[in-house]
Amino acid sequence: MTTFTAEVSLVFRNEVDSNIICSDLTLNTAEGETSWKSLTHYDYEAIHGLGRVVRLLPDKLATAIQVNRERMPDPEDDGRFCIDLVEKLALSYEHNYKVRQDPTLTRDTDTNYARKVILQQGYEPWPESFPTFGRRTRSGEVLREPCVRRVNVTRSENFEESTRKLVELLRTAKTMLAEYDEAGYKATAIQLLFLARDIRWISEIFLHVAHPIFIDTKRRDYFSEEIARMKVNEALGKMRALPDLHAEFFKILSAP
Repeated sequence: MTTFTAEVSLVFRNEVDSNIICSDLTLNTAEGETSWKSLTHYDYEAIHGLGRVVRLLPDKLATAIQVNRERMPDPEDDGRFCIDLVEKLALSYEHNYKVRQDPTLTRDTDTNYARKVILQQGYEPWPESFPTFGRRTRSGEVLREPCVRRVNVTRSENFEESTRKLVELLRTAKTMLAEYDEAGYKATAIQLLFLARDIRWISEIFLHVAHPIFIDTKRRDYFSEEIARMKVNEALGKMRALPDLHAEFFKILSAP
């Protein structure tokens, strides 16, 4: 068991001004750091949407390779349509993020003041390699799959970069499907699941900690420690209940 640490930084105009500007999120796991900066209530829909999109990945990734193994008569029917759906949804929320940016958002790193909220929670790190399992061919023969090594993903500095990396990996996965490169596809799928895990965690922190505190602070015109503690506890409870993405993927993939 290891621990992730998340920092929610609420940015005010200055130390004596109660005018909250935005929030910055930083997630540190055993694999590295992801940061999303300058988030406001304008970003709620895009972040909520992308968090829902990555929950689709275990099913869509596993279904795509299962279809790919069937070698359908139509060469276009190779499983890429499963990935297309996720890619289009991710692009739609990236567009939503761009067009709904707060037009009044300005910040000065030299004079702004931040109130910080820290979240910490244990989690089971993913293994260095993923389990071997069997698959049955059309003739009934059971083939043993080679073990897939874990591949770490370069960490993201903002929402747009996370989304861009997600789309790039989805497109790589589609290339592997078109080439019937199952080993390459699985390695890409594992990178996608790592990225998806971090996107899901940081989006949950925004939705259940940063956003409600941001709204409450604007309404009260001051930062409430009590509300912050309550939102942190609620968020940690929700995050503990989230299913493990890589376990879902391999469970679906190894099903008879």
